[in-house]
Amino acid sequence: MKIKNITLALCLVLCFAGLNGCKKDKNTTVSEYDATLSGIDADNNKIRDDIETRMEQEMKSSVNEYEYMVLQQNARVFQEILNVDLENELDVLRVRDHMDQAINCGIQIYGDGLNFDHYTILLTQLRQWYFNTGKRKDRRNEFILRSREYHFETTTAIDEYTCDFEVPNALMKDIEARMEIRRQKVIKELKEKGIEVKESNVNNSSLESLAEKDTSGTSPEFPDENKPVSVKSNSVQETAEKKQNTEKNETASENSADSTADATKEQPAAEKTDKASQSELPAEKTE
Repeated sequence: MKIKNITLALCLVLCFAGLNGCKKDKNTTVSEYDATLSGIDADNNKIRDDIETRMEQEMKSSVNEYEYMVLQQNARVFQEILNVDLENELDVLRVRDHMDQAINCGIQIYGDGLNFDHYTILLTQLRQWYFNTGKRKDRRNEFILRSREYHFETTTAIDEYTCDFEVPNALMKDIEARMEIRRQKVIKELKEKGIEVKESNVNNSSLESLAEKDTSGTSPEFPDENKPVSVKSNSVQETAEKKQNTEKNETASENSADSTADATKEQPAAEKTDKASQSELPAEKTE
């Protein structure tokens, strides 16, 4: 009995002290930055204001000037994902292309080894911040699925500079040398697998796995299309046209198959008709 009274007294003290312990605060509201899917971008720099503030406070001091620009480019793509019309095929493919370019920019600026590991950690953290509500996570997953449904193929060549900012000549030379090493490595791997590919415009096949990691840093379990690595296409429009041609060919094949099936069905019927006609003929008299 004494223990019960003591517990009740402690609960009352917590309530009067304004601490959470007896009941939830009914006045708790969702942050104004999370009230809508897109959030708030008051300065119109294409990055959500709360994310921009957090990046400056928690990321900027751990990277150099150009590495920070990479994170800003990725943040702008995340905002595009929240704003894009998922029913517009060309817009979805365009944003997905921007995502690959931003990730490839990070590979080029951060380089390999421990610095690249640092990049993937920061990118995962940025994803968690940006897609921080159920609706935003669902939007990102649906965006990835739609880009697959629209038969997205990366147009980012492995040796293509894809950052949306300029770098000093010395850094650009380092990037070009690094990308040439990676390009030759990919060509060698493709040839070992028996895949023919032109040595110019080799696509960066590693971008898809990096782009489709979820907010926990692991790849979501989406249906695997098992598509081969392809040579760089000229444009997003070309990708859409390829899809339309494929659909037309499939329709033509289906029509041809239906015609063959109908002809096969009609053949036995014709044979039955001939047999029936022969059975109706009068038998010849035998003298």
